[in-house]
Amino acid sequence: MKAITLWEPWASFVAEGLKKYETRSWSTDYRGKILIHAAKRPPVEAEYKPCLEAIAEAGLTAPYLSEQKLGSFIAVAELVDCRPMLEGRVDNHTFNFIGIADQTPLEKALGLWEPGRFAWELRNVRKLSVPIKWNGNQGLWNPPSTHAALAEASVGNG
Repeated sequence: MKAITLWEPWASFVAEGLKKYETRSWSTDYRGKILIHAAKRPPVEAEYKPCLEAIAEAGLTAPYLSEQKLGSFIAVAELVDCRPMLEGRVDNHTFNFIGIADQTPLEKALGLWEPGRFAWELRNVRKLSVPIKWNGNQGLWNPPSTHAALAEASVGNG
């Protein structure tokens, strides 16, 4: 299992199932379970306010932001694909790419969708019933096996 650290509230957007893709400037060949870790950095309202507006426009509820989540594993997901982004729509013949115009307004608001970047597709996202404290890291990283096992055991039903 790997882990990725995301700033809040983007980690919570993933944990709550609002964000289906993590957008990155770099690709990965890794596929499999991935722990979602919320960085220690407190949320900056000016950065995420447009996200909250997009969530409300979609008729959804934004996740509760809690300091308990900061510096913690908060969800487990499966990283199933990583594809480069293209402007516009992508037809079935362009199978290795993902079209920016094919994304919902909400998905576009919750990520940085630009040609040349990469969309990491996350599925089977499961929130942990209780956040598990641990220092994060940059990039895709290996969490301690004890914490990965604890995260798997503490997955909630919501």
